[in-house]
Parts: sequence; structure tokens; C-alpha cells
Amino acid sequence: MCRASISGLLLLFILSTALADNLSHTEIKELQERLLTAGYPTNGIDGIIGDRTLSAVRLFMGNQNFQANDLRIALEKLRTTQSRYKLVSSKEWNTLKTDIDSLKEKHRAEKSGKEALKSELKMDFANLETESLRTIGFAFIGGIVGVFLFILTEKSKLTKDIRDIIDTLSGRMVTELNTHVSNARSNFETQIEQARESHDQHLADFRNETESEFRSGLAEVTGFLSLCAWKFATVWTKSDYRELSEFAIYLAESSVVKVRKLPDTSDDYLLRKAEVLANAAYYLVDWQNDSRAQNLANASKLINETQDYIGKLGREKIPAQRWGHLRESMIRVYYENGNRSDKLKAELIELMTMMDSLEPNWSKKIKPSYPDFFPGESV
Repeated sequence: MCRASISGLLLLFILSTALADNLSHTEIKELQERLLTAGYPTNGIDGIIGDRTLSAVRLFMGNQNFQANDLRIALEKLRTTQSRYKLVSSKEWNTLKTDIDSLKEKHRAEKSGKEALKSELKMDFANLETESLRTIGFAFIGGIVGVFLFILTEKSKLTKDIRDIIDTLSGRMVTELNTHVSNARSNFETQIEQARESHDQHLADFRNETESEFRSGLAEVTGFLSLCAWKFATVWTKSDYRELSEFAIYLAESSVVKVRKLPDTSDDYLLRKAEVLANAAYYLVDWQNDSRAQNLANASKLINETQDYIGKLGREKIPAQRWGHLRESMIRVYYENGNRSDKLKAELIELMTMMDSLEPNWSKKIKPSYPDFFPGESV
């Protein structure tokens, strides 16, 4: 085995020496440079014919469909194929490699920066989701409490035994609510100011691409709270819960103020503002208290403002069902302000026909609110 290895090395030495006799030292270095440029590594440019240089020559000549391994033929062939290219020296090759490594390092740094920004954005969205869920949770709990209190006020529909139990529970609940309302009013302005400052700071820091979604959610929650507050205000005014009625009116009026501050920059904002103001006008004319005349005047102003928003938005952009509720609020305010014309009645009948196709029995629900148009209809 040792003899075979020695024989192979000796043969390689003899062959390289014989081949090298064909080229000068300078030509051998040129050959190695051109092989390296062509993509055939020679393990350096040293002017010495070694096994790597011979292997590169054989591989190059084989790819060129030449069977001969003559070094001069290989050099001439390389000169011919590379005549229009600049040879790359080992120094230039090292410089290029350094530049490539620098670009790779820069790319890795940019990728790390993008990953950090991505993590920051994920954290911002997580915080927004937490705040949104908390707001929706409060609104949902408030709605459940309101529905429960509304059921309690329907005492005439319950049996005497159940009525007694509910009266006891209602007394306790009203006492607790009165205490809560008193405490809330004492620091309400401070809390509102803190919330406004926090909210403004949050909007200033938040990404521009999420601002539209945030405002849409705010408009949706404001509209829901406004509708609930006006409904409970009218119900509690007719019952014994005057303190709760005043608090509900305060929340309802605050919702109207809030929604007016939304910008007129999108169709969704304009429609939401029109709906909140129309709902407020509707429940104002239904609110029976000592300021009936003032309520009717305020309701008319709200309807005029609603019509301005509808004009900016365009009637054709409002879905049919939402338009039906808006139009009914307008008709109700006109009616309560003394309009009993045949034209108004015809508009109401046409509206009922359209809405019955969208909400079954809709006209049956609203007819009792127009006794002069539909005598005999009971609430």
C-alpha cells in the first residue's frame, strides 16, 4: 500500500514537471488566475503546478470538450474565452469577498431591526385588544343591569308575592345605586379628565393605520350607550326612580356631545352621528317631564342637525333598514310638534310598508305612538 502511494506521487511529480516544462513561471500564475476567474479553484496562485491545478485544468478542458491535458492549450483556451473579461486577482477577490461579508452583516442587522419593530407592533395591538375587550365588557354588564332593572319596573305584570320580593330587592338596589351615583358624581370630572388625557396620549402614540378602526369602534360604543341611556331615561322617568332617570339623562347627553366630536371624514362617522342625534330626538319627545315644551324644541334642533349629516352623507349610501329608523325618528318629532297633515301620514304609511318587509310587525309596534293617525290602536 505504501509503495502504491509513493508510486502515485512520483508519477504526479513527473507528470507535473513534464507539463510545467511547457510554460514559464509567469504563464503558470496567469493560468492559475484565469482558472480561478472561470470558477475552477487551484488552491492559490503560486506559479507551481500542483494536484489542484492539474485537477482544475482537466475539469476545464473536459467541460470544453478537449481530451488533451496540455497546459499551454488550456491557457490559450482560457485566454480566448476570457478575452472580454477582466481577470480577478487574489487581492481583488479578497476585497470582493470582504464587501460581500459586509453586505451580509448589514442585511442581518436590518432583519433584526424589522423583527424588533414587528414585536413592538404586536405589543401595541395586544394592548389595543385588551382595552377594547374591557370597554365592551363594561358596556355588556351595564346593558344586563339595565335590562334587569327594566324588568323590575314592570311590576304590574307580576304576581303580588313576586312583586313584594322585587320591591325589597329594588329598595336595596336603589339605595346602593344612589350611594354609587353620589360617589361617582363627586369625582366624575376628575376621572373624565384623566381618561381624556390618557386617551389623547394613546391616540398620539398609536399607529396611523389603526386610527380609522379605533374611531369606528368608539362611534359604535357611543351609539350603543346613547341608545340605552335614552331608553332607560324615559322608562325610569315614568317610574319611581327619578335619581336613576337623571343619571341616565346625563349619560345620554354626554354620548351626544362625544359623537359630535367625531370628524366628518368618513361615511361611517356621518351615519353614526345622524343615528345618535335622531335617537336622542326620538326619546326627547317621548320624555314626559316638566320641560315638555323645551324637549320638543331641542328635539327639532337635533332633527335639523341629523338632516345636515344625511345631506353630507347622501341618502343613497344609507342601508334601507337604518334609513327606516332614521326617517321614523324624524316623523315622530314632526308629529309631536303638532304636524297632523295627510302628507306626513302618507309618508309614515309608505315607511311602514317598507319596514314590514324588513322587520315583520314593525308597523304594529309604532302605530300606538300616532293615535291621531291610527285611532283605536293601543300601546
